[in-house]
Amino acid sequence: MAEQIRIAERKAGGKTKAPVPGLNKSWVSEQNSSYIDRVMDLQRTVGNREVTRLIRSGFIRAKLTIGRPGDIYEQEADRIADRVMRMTGEKQSLVSGHSSLVQRQSPCPGCEEEEKPISRKTSGGGNLLAHELTLVVQQAGDARTKIRRQAGAPAAACNPCPNPVNPSVNVSIRPRVRNVVLPSNGIAETPWNTANVTFVSVWHRERRNCNTCAAPGGTMDGWDLCARSINILATVNMDINQAEINRVGAGGERWHMDCGNTAMGAAFITRANAMTTLTTPRRYTIAGGRAHEGYHVQVSERLLRDRIRARNDIRQICPYSATVIATWKTNLETAIKNDANTFLRGNPQEPNEERNANAAACPSHAAP
Repeated sequence: MAEQIRIAERKAGGKTKAPVPGLNKSWVSEQNSSYIDRVMDLQRTVGNREVTRLIRSGFIRAKLTIGRPGDIYEQEADRIADRVMRMTGEKQSLVSGHSSLVQRQSPCPGCEEEEKPISRKTSGGGNLLAHELTLVVQQAGDARTKIRRQAGAPAAACNPCPNPVNPSVNVSIRPRVRNVVLPSNGIAETPWNTANVTFVSVWHRERRNCNTCAAPGGTMDGWDLCARSINILATVNMDINQAEINRVGAGGERWHMDCGNTAMGAAFITRANAMTTLTTPRRYTIAGGRAHEGYHVQVSERLLRDRIRARNDIRQICPYSATVIATWKTNLETAIKNDANTFLRGNPQEPNEERNANAAACPSHAAP
């Protein structure tokens, strides 16, 4: 396509122009080129790219001639060039004061210097021009210019962590089901002294507060650190005495539950006795025992979740420091883990928990 355009220029009597370099070539990287030269290169690049795109799309019929002066593409390039030229006297605010031209993701908050390059789209479309201008603005003047975070913003721009923090908390307790013989003809139990928190993960927020502090790089912003979401994984033993559940007494006795009176525990009685003395008799099963203990596990999950959500861990730092944040996160995860272990091993309970567990297990028990 470039060769066809050069042929058209010779037919029109014009002098052959040097090929316009791409955005990623020397016109970006040459530190000795003047700012105005780069804008002129940009003007030619934008115009030629747009014409090439229209020819390829079939929107216009290519006669391989040079476009008329003042066409819409040249006008658009002139407008962009003029816009950039007007900004030459405002180099200190090119990045922070013209958000419509410089499009960047939220940087790592509080960094003294933002090292990450501004990303640019490579596909066609209306946003390509803005991203090309971004590279010009970034590299105007000294090629080593970095984006500096500004301090002293008005209080309305502050966005500290909410107080209370009220993070999202997910707790999962995975029981290790064991078939064991329990003392005193026990049927099933969950020994909470075996609870162990195996994993804690904290996803945190970094919010700029309204404070500032003096730092080697000048006045810097203060930051709030707080938990956004917390994930906890724990284990606990769940002991099911299968032999006792399946045991049949000399007189035909078996373990039964009264699902019409869940305040009553299991009774080792005959079927005839169960039918006459229990309101809604059910024969105790292994599945019912697991459902009973599973309810206790669910209660502990919920109570631990409420406890961790009630924590109000907010840390203020100034200036911003990735090392301080990493240490804070590690210490917070350790503190949550220790708190959760102590809480679970104390066997937290809700009111009438045993009665509620009996009710929850009834659908899993068998008909007598």
